Amino acid sequence: MALTERTEIGSIEIVGPYKIIQIRHDTIIERDGIPIGEPTHRRQSITPDTDVSSYPQDIQDLVATVHTQAIKDAYQAAVDAQRT
Repeated sequence: MALTERTEIGSIEIVGPYKIIQIRHDTIIERDGIPIGEPTHRRQSITPDTDVSSYPQDIQDLVATVHTQAIKDAYQAAVDAQRT
């Protein structure tokens, strides 16, 4: 009876005017290859100013598509406006 644990992306959402990417990571515990119980979740947000160079290539590709220079500029302007 072997217990194993693995993490996989459960969902990816793109929300709001600044195209914040929200990723839900599911941790699945299995006994002999069969999931036991409900997966636990960890969420992560990627804003237009996030460095994604260490992320998996599929996430980097999504970020490059969604976070255009116009989105990055608008996000930075909103951040700067909140600081003043």
